Order: sequence, then structure tokens, then C-alpha cells
Amino acid sequence: MPWCPKCKTEYEEHMVQCVDCHIDLVPDLENHTYMKDLIAVKPDDSEELLRYLTYSGIEKVETVQKDDNLIIKVGEKDYESALAFVKVYIREHMEETNEDDFYFDEYAAETVDVKGKVSEMKSTVYTFGTVGVLSIVVGILNFLEIIIIGGFNKIMISSVLIIMGSLFTYIAFHTRKDIEVTKAEGETKEQMHLDMVANYFDTKSEQGLFGLSGIKESDFDDPAMYFAIIDRIKVQVKNQNPEAPPVLINGACETIYDQINENREAK
Repeated sequence: MPWCPKCKTEYEEHMVQCVDCHIDLVPDLENHTYMKDLIAVKPDDSEELLRYLTYSGIEKVETVQKDDNLIIKVGEKDYESALAFVKVYIREHMEETNEDDFYFDEYAAETVDVKGKVSEMKSTVYTFGTVGVLSIVVGILNFLEIIIIGGFNKIMISSVLIIMGSLFTYIAFHTRKDIEVTKAEGETKEQMHLDMVANYFDTKSEQGLFGLSGIKESDFDDPAMYFAIIDRIKVQVKNQNPEAPPVLINGACETIYDQINENREAK
């Protein structure tokens, strides 16, 4: 009887594809390795990572080209180990090269900075508004020949200045309208971030992190342990805030990590 290598469902002989997983069936599971997607990387970055996985003892590794990326696949039984190795590799690679060549969606975090964002938007309003109004005024004055911009056709340069000024003014106007919305949304996210961090420490999870989890204070000095520590923290934060967006959870975990490290170094 054929089997689905992914969900391990057995099918009748006439079936060729799993109705749930939409992949081809195999004659038996014992002699077949189901390959799981591990990570997508740029082709130029794949060679070293593939060598690293092989060196780390991952027995079966395959690659599939998809658009501009190379999908690295590993056998199902090696997936968890391979994922841990990749996290360590990414951490070390980023520290050595100071580049963010590898993007791990699992750890994408949103930085909440309401004041900075609003300040940036106000700066845009001021700059674009000022340039826009001045361009319109200069264009009109040039057209009326109150001031004359030499070397250009009067109608052409006036039209360009007025159109450009109108565009800049339009951008400034709409940015100004968006400030309050951005501020409200940002304050909501910022409060959620603060609450997640506070809730974590309210449950004395810092002590728990150095207790049952097996994490030691000295592990904070090992760059390769960063993801392991973040993963431990994330379990608690996700349990406390199951409805929170993943990027906000990740941001809170990074703040918690930094605070625990600061507390540890201050002792």
C-alpha cells in the first residue's frame, strides 16, 4: 500500500497523491525520507551553510531553486537538529560580517518607537510643505514676471515649479493626516510591548530561566546561545500573550533578553 511521506497516511493502491498534503505517495515509509524546508538563502550564501550542515552531521540535505533564493531541505528526522545548527550559524555569521544576509522570519521583530516615527513624519510635513509652498509661490511670481528665472521658458519653468510644489504640498498634507493614526497605532503597540515585558518579569520568569530551563547566566556570554535563550523566553511570552502579533512578541523577547543580561552584569 502507498503512504504519504509527510502525514504518514496509508492509501489504497490506486491512489498516487495525498489528498491532504498534495504530494506524491511512496511505496513504503521505511526506505523514504521526507524532506522538509529548512531555510531560504541567496545562492552565494548557500555553499558555506551547506558545508556547515554536513560538518554538523546532517545526513541528507537537498536544495531547490525558487525565484532568486535557494531552498535548503533536510530529512524530517534531522529537521530539529538542523534548525538549531542554522540558528547558531546565522548568529555567528551576522556577528562576524556585520551583515544581515540571512533573514529568519521566525525572529523578525518590530521596534516600537512612537516618538521617533511621529517626529520623522512631522519633519516630512515641514520639509515637503515648505518646499511645496515655496515652489508654488516662486512659480506664480515667475509667471507674473515679478521675479524672473533666466535661461528658461517662462511658462515651462512656472508650470514645473507649480506642479512640483503641488505634489510636495499634497504629500505634506496627507502625511499630516496620517500622524494621528500612526500615533494611536504606535501607542497601542508600545503599550502592548511594555505589558508583555512587565508580565514576564511579574511572574519571576528570570529566575525560572536560570532554573528549570537549564539556561545558565554564563550562557549569555556565548553568542551561539542567543537563539536558545530567546526561544526559552518566547515560550513564556507566547503563553501569556497568545493573540499578540509574532513581530511584537519577538520585540518583547529581545527587550527581556537585554534586561536580563543587564541585571546579570550589574550583580
